[in-house]
Amino acid sequence: MTSKTRAKGNKTQREGIALLEKAGWQCSKVEQGGKFAKEKDCFGLWDVICIKGNYLKFIQFKTNKPGVIHPYITWAKEYPIPNVSWELWTRRDNKPEKDRWDTRIFYMVEEI
Repeated sequence: MTSKTRAKGNKTQREGIALLEKAGWQCSKVEQGGKFAKEKDCFGLWDVICIKGNYLKFIQFKTNKPGVIHPYITWAKEYPIPNVSWELWTRRDNKPEKDRWDTRIFYMVEEI
């Protein structure tokens, strides 16, 4: 990964976290790990974990293209935990501020 790509990804994460925190979510970014680390995301998929009240979000941030979504859908179906959502947020560089984010929620089980 080039430093330009890494910087763009970090910017996407910072902006996404800022939006979540503005909405009242407490966010924890997964530690980036070292140069030779195989997994740099939580469970190999998630960049950020957020909590608000009894709700929890696991979020993967992407820039411009959502990429392959199958692993996220599979994970969400395998772990249908109440009050937990599994989300993919894609930041579009070429969109105006109000339309910049595409959010996909793969699974959300409401509390029984």
